[in-house]
Amino acid sequence: MSQFVVDTEVLNRHASRVQNVASDVRTAQQAAATTDLHSGAFGVLCAFLPAIVSGVDSAAREAIDAVHQATAGTVEELGAMARAYEAVDARVEQVLRGLMP
Repeated sequence: MSQFVVDTEVLNRHASRVQNVASDVRTAQQAAATTDLHSGAFGVLCAFLPAIVSGVDSAAREAIDAVHQATAGTVEELGAMARAYEAVDARVEQVLRGLMP
């Protein structure tokens, strides 16, 4: 018989590491939100740059937002998966104990 083993502690540790990444991405998200690329941001000689950079800036902010949502969702799903395995294991244990005299 083949075995299928899931260590929920490993899942929870992985969720914790992904949460650290999500926190770092959130910090990047907050930093990007404080950036202001107004026409004077690059001085007189480079005043043309904000118009050029604004498209990239917008795309970068959207990408950071998407990564944050993905990492936060992954943390949530990893935790839910670990809880589901633990609940099934507990239920199987309960049923098996009920079969014993």
